[in-house]
Amino acid sequence: MKNAEGFQAAYRDKTVFRYETLADLAKAYDIPLKALQQQVDEYNKIVAGTQKDPFAKPLDVKQPLKAPFYAMRLTPKLHYCMGGIAVNPRSEVLSTTTLAPIPGLYAAGEVTGGVHGMDRLGGCSSVDCMVFGLEAGRNAAAYLKAQGN
Repeated sequence: MKNAEGFQAAYRDKTVFRYETLADLAKAYDIPLKALQQQVDEYNKIVAGTQKDPFAKPLDVKQPLKAPFYAMRLTPKLHYCMGGIAVNPRSEVLSTTTLAPIPGLYAAGEVTGGVHGMDRLGGCSSVDCMVFGLEAGRNAAAYLKAQGN
């Protein structure tokens, strides 16, 4: 950990904090110490095999929680939205009732769905935006030109 730049950057940027005791951690996040201690004790019993995991979670590494404790505040956010507006290879938006292109309506990027099937390939959202954005722009311009605009 001392040689990992990622950890050092996390401390430097104040996104990860180290606490020497559970009481310090509880105080920093305004968590009732008794309740936190109870949860840590329960988890450690599950890891030790002396208590059944009520959620039956498979643990890759069964390591008890002990000081020092590391914590970070997490904020929910939308990373990527699966699904969305159906488009064809020309980036034309497809009608949900007829499955035909809606004249003059184009979409690209994360608003679209179905480009990768039922799952998105990690890291592909930028490519979706560039490829289908270019395709949508070209086809929207051609559509407007054909309309006399």
